[in-house]
Amino acid sequence: MGADGRGVEHVVATLWDIDDAASARLFVEFHRTLASTGDPAVALRASQRVLAMADPDLRSGYLWAGVVYLGG
Repeated sequence: MGADGRGVEHVVATLWDIDDAASARLFVEFHRTLASTGDPAVALRASQRVLAMADPDLRSGYLWAGVVYLGG
């Protein structure tokens, strides 16, 4: 629940269909980074960078750039 008791404070969503394997790798890294930083926006950006740099097959932003963070 949000601070006012309604809705949610944060949403991580995709703007288009993304590859399941790339999504799984992204969200494993996202949750690992979120646990250490506590900041979803920082965790998402860091996770996207890790994917882009770690695997030549995932360098294409199309596979992970559609994941966005919305929230305060």
